[in-house]
Amino acid sequence: MTEVKHGKFVMIGDFIGGAEEYAYEDTLRIHEKNGNLYASIAGFVTINPLKRTINIENPDPSLTERDIKVGDIVIGQAEFMRKFTVGLKIYLANDRNIYNDSVYGNIHISKISNSYIEKVEEAFKKTDIIRAKVIQKFGTEYELTTDGPNLGVVTSSCTICGTQMEKKGQKNVECPFCGNKGLRKLANDFF
Repeated sequence: MTEVKHGKFVMIGDFIGGAEEYAYEDTLRIHEKNGNLYASIAGFVTINPLKRTINIENPDPSLTERDIKVGDIVIGQAEFMRKFTVGLKIYLANDRNIYNDSVYGNIHISKISNSYIEKVEEAFKKTDIIRAKVIQKFGTEYELTTDGPNLGVVTSSCTICGTQMEKKGQKNVECPFCGNKGLRKLANDFF
């Protein structure tokens, strides 16, 4: 493994050096395994050659998973469709990037809309990009809601051909390429 240099951008899990070479203090940013140091967050490597310390500077330290609070607006992609919930991988919080590969939230069917929804598939499809509000935190995951006019699907791809869907009415979307139609819980600014 090649040692990284000062200023290099690293992703989560990237090798950054040997544990015998550098001291580090922040175990939320760097972790050690089998004598090697790995990045726990994405960011830029900072090395102090005089003190022999290594760290990772996040471009915006407020954008880590632990800083997401109840009431924050998040944007994520629908990845898991279950009987009563949809699982989202969260990429943005309050319009700012999340530099963590494992930030997830769940939207229960009762929290999708104030209208009755029988099946999760009537509101969301896998790969939809969804804006939601954080209502509670459970361990490492967040409970979300899309009950609100500016919450819901902001963009959607056709489940047949992958073309971006177009809005047709309040809850309907249609593929301009293949004609596939579907229902979604759309945000007011769906595009």
